[in-house]
Amino acid sequence: MANDADTTDGGESSTPGWRVGRSIAIELDVAAFCVRLGADALPKSLSDLVLTIPSNWFDEFDALTSGSGKSGLMSIVELLARWAGVVDEDDYDVASAAMRELTVEGAIRNVSASVGLEPEPDLDGVDQLIDLESRLAQYLWGPFGLAAVPPAEDEEVVMAAIHALSGQRNHGRFWHWLDRFYYEAYGPWRATRKDVMEAMDERAIAALGSASGTGVPNLDWLPPINPLIKKAPLGEAVREGKLEVVFWTEPFGLADTWALLPGTVLTSTSEQGHLYEHYHAARDDLAKRLSALADPTRLRILKMIRMHDLDNTQIANCMDVSRPTVSVHAKVLAEAGFISTRREGRKAVHACEPDAIKELFEELQDFFEIED
Repeated sequence: MANDADTTDGGESSTPGWRVGRSIAIELDVAAFCVRLGADALPKSLSDLVLTIPSNWFDEFDALTSGSGKSGLMSIVELLARWAGVVDEDDYDVASAAMRELTVEGAIRNVSASVGLEPEPDLDGVDQLIDLESRLAQYLWGPFGLAAVPPAEDEEVVMAAIHALSGQRNHGRFWHWLDRFYYEAYGPWRATRKDVMEAMDERAIAALGSASGTGVPNLDWLPPINPLIKKAPLGEAVREGKLEVVFWTEPFGLADTWALLPGTVLTSTSEQGHLYEHYHAARDDLAKRLSALADPTRLRILKMIRMHDLDNTQIANCMDVSRPTVSVHAKVLAEAGFISTRREGRKAVHACEPDAIKELFEELQDFFEIED
């Protein structure tokens, strides 16, 4: 985020205040991340975007960014935009022109100037920029005692952004990829969200009293999940005049999205709406299926029928339990999708559904963002 305010140690701003703004760079990072989650993990508004994108696009992206994966997708364009001073630019053509023309040397100058950190003289070029980013991350995050690791501390992510700079090895290929992603997929989808974003602008301005101002902004209108409400150190820093706030108008409905920048915190103005309802429903479904497996008797039943279909009587005799007990456990497993049951006369015959078990493992891996 471009920020002209003078700063002091710990990120204090001499001109605290707020503004309602947009950031096409951070939008692109978040959009790419959401797309990687897949349509099934998203509400319809975002799944419509996912379904327009060929899966091989992200194989290309992973190759370009040295396998930085999901964490990289959340920060590479933001880093480039911050180095170029265009994080608060809404127009893709303007922002991308500044980013694609930036060199390593230019990025070093801009990072150094943003908070007064001097490049390490014993390092050269790329290593200087990596070192500056690591020091800047500590400079920004340290005063607030936040436990999360900022993306700029991940050397692989920083290297992926560096490779996209002018004169670096992936410059042309990266910008070809990002242009295609924006013009063929994200830009058209974003146009469908125009009314939503304009309504968010109006709501924020009405709550704040103006589109920009000095002093401490009103935070009472933000939802409980918003980082300025949920993360006490950030909220306190804003109320003490240490950080300017950019109330970010974004098209996704991600009410807990935020970014910490020199002298500035950017936070979404979205309400806690349908996207979170979808997330909580998916989370609760995952928990329900895990609960179905969290019983020794049900695990034994699944293992017993993994190769051969068995009825309640056969399972009860093998396990030395009553038929009603087997019936109760089988009902739980069936509701979770782990077994199927068919009627053969008066018998209820159960069969294992191994694909459902595999799917649970895959969803757990996605939920915890564990890479293969």
